[in-house]
Amino acid sequence: MKRLGYYSIVQYCPDRSRMECANIGVILLVPDEFIGCKINEDNSRVEHFFGDHVDAAKYAVANRISMLGPSKEDLQHYIETRANQIVLTQLRGMCVMDGESPEETIESLFVQLVE
Repeated sequence: MKRLGYYSIVQYCPDRSRMECANIGVILLVPDEFIGCKINEDNSRVEHFFGDHVDAAKYAVANRISMLGPSKEDLQHYIETRANQIVLTQLRGMCVMDGESPEETIESLFVQLVE
C-alpha cells in the first residue's frame, strides 16, 4: 500500500533573474504524519559555482520547516512567501511506500536530487 506524499527541493539561487540554482536540500511532507527537511552539510558545490556561503540561510529554512505541522497548506504557504536566495520548488506529489519510514524516504530523495 502507498501513501500520498509531497516533496520540495531546497535550492540556492543567488540571482533569481538568471534562474541558476544549486540543489542544497529536500523537504518531505506526508500529510498528517510527517514533515522533514534534509540539508546538505557540504557547501563546496555551491561555493564552486557561486562563490558564496549559505550556511545561515539554509539552516534557517530547516529550522522553520521543523516548526511547521505536517500540513500541505502550511508548507505551501511557506513556499509561496520565500523571498531570499533560498528557493523552495513547488510541491510535487509522490508515493511513500508502506514499510518505508519517512526518514528513509527523505534520505532517498536527498541522494537522488541533491548529492
